[in-house]
Amino acid sequence: MPWRKEQTADLQRVLARVDRDIPLVLVSGNHDVGNTPTPETVAEFQRTWGDDYFSFWVGGVLFLVLNSQFWYDASRCPALKQAQDQWLDQQLSVAGRRHCQHAIVFQHIPLFLRSIDEDDDYFNLTKSVRKEVANKLTRAGRDPGPQGLAGRAFWRGGFQMLLLPPAAWPRVEKMGIWTELGSVPSPAPHRQCGLGQAA
Repeated sequence: MPWRKEQTADLQRVLARVDRDIPLVLVSGNHDVGNTPTPETVAEFQRTWGDDYFSFWVGGVLFLVLNSQFWYDASRCPALKQAQDQWLDQQLSVAGRRHCQHAIVFQHIPLFLRSIDEDDDYFNLTKSVRKEVANKLTRAGRDPGPQGLAGRAFWRGGFQMLLLPPAAWPRVEKMGIWTELGSVPSPAPHRQCGLGQAA
């Protein structure tokens, strides 16, 4: 992609103007590592932006940032997917031992758009993968929080899922909304608002 370096430099210039007291969390997606990621595309993302999956704590809340492209198609990097899956199991175990208030997951591809039993689509994870991940999170009682591509809220078993639209390019009718997360007591509060309406 010949435009990639220029686009990356432009984004880095913009992000450099953000107040340093405001932490930025970058979530990798298909435009970063490809629909079918490779060790090379993941390494390029890591060199440019940092880890493609990681965790951090704020108060009693564990935040998990995942590379959902591994769940979409890891055919060219199965070892990387396996490493993230093992890491996620460890993180969920830590969350249980530390009795965190919430564990909030950020990922690009949502588990599903309308129903966990919906057909496989470009904009969701395959049914077998989504059920496996949803069951893992349900057993851990964790929230797969903000996810990309759409804009709705879902509750299933022990977790709540929020789908947030991309601010630059809403893909679905009426998706000029996004969700503002509040301070995170139980349950994780949020409100939907139009672009430009957030406090």
